[in-house]
Amino acid sequence: MPHRKSALPPFEIEADERAGIITMVLRGFWTLGTMEKFEAAMAEAIARVAPRNPMFALLSDSTDFKIQAPEVGARFTEMMMAGAARHVGPTAIVVGTTLNKMQAERVFPDPHVRIFSDLGEARRWIDEFRAAARPGP
Repeated sequence: MPHRKSALPPFEIEADERAGIITMVLRGFWTLGTMEKFEAAMAEAIARVAPRNPMFALLSDSTDFKIQAPEVGARFTEMMMAGAARHVGPTAIVVGTTLNKMQAERVFPDPHVRIFSDLGEARRWIDEFRAAARPGP
């Protein structure tokens, strides 16, 4: 009998309070139920990180995140737009294709949000953004 590889969860969220960054990995095709769980997990992560670091960073590895059903896509966009209105720190989103990059850039035309195709570039931009935002001597 062949060994079956276990499926990865649709999302993983890590809140690093000390470093002031929330890192997430988004995968696959979501239902509205998955979206609700993601919203709750993000709210919990933000509640842990924001009090200590109001300019916390968001890093989303969305390279395996599929184009979603219209209702999930709309809800995701609403959540991101509402969050962008309150969040002043950098948000770096890493996508897997040029089409995803173009779509994401249209949805998030905000100077605090950048779309990347490379995780290392995204991390460097977050570091640069944070260094530039620090008060001078």
